[in-house]
Parts: sequence; structure tokens; C-alpha cells
Amino acid sequence: MPKSFTPEIPKKFTFFLRIELTSQAMKLTKGHLLTSDSMLTTGQAAKMLAVHITTVIDWFDRGLLTGPLTQGGHRRMRAADLVTFLVTRKMPMPAELESVSRRRLLLISSNEGDLRAAQQSIQKFADHAILEIAGNAIDGLLAVGHFQPHIILLDVIMPGLDSVEVCRRLRANPATKTVNIMLVAAHLTDQLESDARKAGVDYCRKKPIDFAEVMKLLGVENNEE
Repeated sequence: MPKSFTPEIPKKFTFFLRIELTSQAMKLTKGHLLTSDSMLTTGQAAKMLAVHITTVIDWFDRGLLTGPLTQGGHRRMRAADLVTFLVTRKMPMPAELESVSRRRLLLISSNEGDLRAAQQSIQKFADHAILEIAGNAIDGLLAVGHFQPHIILLDVIMPGLDSVEVCRRLRANPATKTVNIMLVAAHLTDQLESDARKAGVDYCRKKPIDFAEVMKLLGVENNEE
């Protein structure tokens, strides 16, 4: 009888509903996802929206879009402001901006069972969420910088850095001081929860991760349930 085959879960995994979004977005961000504070030129915005650059400039002139001017007088806009502009006018959302319009979840875990479960559970929220996975604490801390998650799901048991120490480092960094952190554990004791809260954890939950609750905490509910 042939041996069963279990596909290997990569150390880092990002779930997208539309795969074709990556090529142009990667050019814009040099290998990183666009974030809320990513600055776009009028040319980049025009290319994303398939309109002429003069149309984007006209939106600025009419006050529909706002943003800073460079020293050379060129207009710039935050990706989040462009998303708001599109949403309020019910205009199509280009694939390149999905990483801005969707909630970004970072799961830091070395447990392959948790990774598989997360991969399956997040699919019902594919229109609203992007999940990235880091297989250890060091990779997770590095991922926070470029991914800029709305919430970090932190497994209590990991090789290398202790999960509570990871929390302390995140809270000590001004850039991640306010990010939501959820500690997840198979066995959540009162002492563990107390230590985690002191280190700055916002939520402590037992496994498995309830992604419906996570999304609700981020202001998104699945109306198809």
C-alpha cells in the first residue's frame, strides 16, 4: 500500500482570494504588502484604478482625495485614504489594495496542526482577511515590521523566545505598542494568563483559535454563517 502524503505547510503562508494581485503590488512595495500608511503616487493610483492620471489629479483638485505634496509639488496619498475614497463611492477595489482593505492577521506558531487548522478556518473570511504565518518567534517579530498586522495570534509554546518575552518586546517597540495580541494555548492556566496580561497581551484564549471571534474583535462579522 502506498504511503499517505501530507503536504508540508510552509513556514510563512499568506492567504489571498485572488492570486493575481501579487505581481503589481510587489513592484509597488518592493516585496512587501501595501499597508494603510503606504504612500502612493498619482500615477500608481491611476494604474491600479485603470483611469488616466489626470482623473486622479482632478480628484485631488476637487478635494475628493487628500494627501501631502512633495517638495517638487507632486501629490501623494496614503493607501488607506484611497481605499476610503473607493469604499464611500462604491467603486471597485483593485487587487493591489486588498491588503489594505482586509484585516491582517499574523499567526506565530510552530505547531503544524494549528497551521493547517488556521488555513482551513480563515477561508470563510477570505473576503475580509489576510493571514500570514511565522513558524517561530524571531520570524514573527520580523514579519510584524513588514506585514503590520491588525492582530497577532501568538502560540504560547514556541522554540526560541518565550511567548511572554515576545509580548514584552512588542510592547516596548513604539511601532507595535498598540497592536492587538491574542495568546493561544492548549492549556490556559490562571498563572499563564496573569503573566501574559502583565506583558501586554490583550486576549487569552484556549485552542483551537476561533476565527469568527477574532474577526468580530476586528470589527468584521461573517454574515454567511
